[in-house]
Amino acid sequence: MSDKKGKYIVVDTETTGLLVGINGICEIAAAVLDKDLEIIDTISFDVNPGNKKINEESLKINHFTPDRINAGLNYNESCIKLSTFVRQYFDDTPTYIAQFFPFDYSFLNDMFISCNMEEECQFLFKNKFIDTKSIAVFANLRAERLGDPLPFERSTSLSNPGGIKDVFDIKGHESHTALGDVLATREALIRLLKM
Repeated sequence: MSDKKGKYIVVDTETTGLLVGINGICEIAAAVLDKDLEIIDTISFDVNPGNKKINEESLKINHFTPDRINAGLNYNESCIKLSTFVRQYFDDTPTYIAQFFPFDYSFLNDMFISCNMEEECQFLFKNKFIDTKSIAVFANLRAERLGDPLPFERSTSLSNPGGIKDVFDIKGHESHTALGDVLATREALIRLLKM
């Protein structure tokens, strides 16, 4: 029997733009959760995506600078660091929790593939995820069909005004930082489960 205690892992990436393959990851954070959604461990680190393009608008949002990006771990080091962290707590592909997981998945997948780590990528990322944005969209759809007020009338974003953090009054986690968004996503999921 395994002594690895992870049940879920919350993940978030900050990127140099929105175009996977053209832009790259500049920060990764994750939190391993137990079956009760309690935090077992966290990781957060800056990433240098090498020759990926930097969109200045993205840097205005996540407050990264070119110097900070250049000081981050390269993609190969980042793959090893993230993989080592995940394997410390999971024997098999974990179930991921994220706010709009397809975005994070596509950038993480691109990072691992660009480092010729396809096998590790296949271990780390399968179709096992819980997406808090999708749950919020579903809650709006259900409310609309029942003729009830939309719970997320202004936005199903985590951090936009009127979004999930505002609706649930989630405070103390800095938006557009990978670890801040990871911790806020965990709290959002806990509150979404109570709806």
